[in-house]
Order: sequence, then C-alpha cells, then structure tokens
Amino acid sequence: MLFTTALLATAVTLGLAAPTTPAPPVLPNPNDVYIRKFTYAGSGCPLGTVANSTDPTKEVLTLLFSDYVASIGPGTKVADRRKNCAVSLDIHYPQGYQFAIFTADYRGYADLDYGVTGEQQSTYYFAGQQQQVCHPKSSFSSS
Repeated sequence: MLFTTALLATAVTLGLAAPTTPAPPVLPNPNDVYIRKFTYAGSGCPLGTVANSTDPTKEVLTLLFSDYVASIGPGTKVADRRKNCAVSLDIHYPQGYQFAIFTADYRGYADLDYGVTGEQQSTYYFAGQQQQVCHPKSSFSSS
C-alpha cells in the first residue's frame, strides 16, 4: 500500500527597507505595519485551515496550514495526489517604505512508503508585477 501524507508550515521573512537616503535606515513603527486583508483558496487549504501571525517587529510572517495533505494509494482520488493553496495578503506599511520576501522556511512531515517521492514548490509574485519567483523545488523520499 502506498500512502503519503504531508503537513506544511511556512514562515516568510519580510524585509522592510527604509527610503533610500544617506542617513542610517530608520525602521517603521511596527504598529504601522499590519495585514489589512488575508485570503486563501485552493485544494490544500479548505476554509478555516490557514492561520497567520507576525512577530512583534513585523519582520516575520508565519502561515500555518492545518489541512495541507496530499495522499496516494488505494482508496484515494487522483485529486488527492496534488494540492495547492493561493494566499493573498494586503499589507499596510508607511508611505516611503517597501517590503519584500527575504527568505522562506518550510516545515512539515511526510510519511512515505519505500520508493515513493514527494515534491514541494512555491511561487511568489506581487500584484501588478509580471515577474514570478519560484522557490526551488524540494524533493523528499523514503529511506
């Protein structure tokens, strides 16, 4: 029997950059940086299964996916083999500042039978920008 299960938690580090001036960078007040709207949709994130939080500095955003599970094997549907989740954030930050995705960290687990390989990949983009950035594909297999 082949069976695969995976859970995913993502921590995204947001880099806030000060306006380009010769003076040392001044970070915005963390209270002035917040998520106005958080939405998500996809086969890997049913309603009520994604939570978000930021650290006190507002430099780290953590997303927790409680039902991001892909499965193969007897009794599973073809749709169970591949999951996705599109997350959308409307972030408020002070005028004159910008933000970027600095790093992304993925954590989870996989229960794989011998010979089974799983893959995980993320794509990031900013609204209004044509360029998309793909995080390198991660492969994992049983040992």
